[in-house]
Amino acid sequence: FIYGPGDRRGGFLPELVKMISNGKFKLIGGGHNRVPLVYINDLVDMLLLCAIRQESVGQVYNVCSNHSPTWQELVTALCAEFHLTQPATVPTGLVKSAAVLLEILAKAKLLKTLPVSKTAAQLLSGDFQFPIGKAARDLAYTPKVSFPEGFSTTLPSLKSIRNSGEC
Repeated sequence: FIYGPGDRRGGFLPELVKMISNGKFKLIGGGHNRVPLVYINDLVDMLLLCAIRQESVGQVYNVCSNHSPTWQELVTALCAEFHLTQPATVPTGLVKSAAVLLEILAKAKLLKTLPVSKTAAQLLSGDFQFPIGKAARDLAYTPKVSFPEGFSTTLPSLKSIRNSGEC
């Protein structure tokens, strides 16, 4: 998930704030799994390296922060900053089972919208920290922005979006 200043409605953090505000977000299994975040400047650095380094031709690289927060840490930070109620926790097995059933109902056209998919359940319950060793080795890529630093520089954009009523 990409985040950073200049984020706008529809971006990862604005949408997460909106879902928490509306009571439509739950922490799965306590939220102890990591969120695969990348700060926008780190992503741009990686894209520039790919554009100028011959070694990147035909290659695929992961881009992720070195120390992404857990869902619990991220949600707690957002709730504290925006004075939101901490979302409830739901058991992982329940969410994954519900997602299977909901997808069956959606395929049978018995649901207009799919509240949670199997993919979303996996993404929200899995511990994702994508390895960046290949990018470090081939291109000397190193993420520079820590989550606390990135979060603090992203807050003015989030507050602006929130104040405009868009999230």
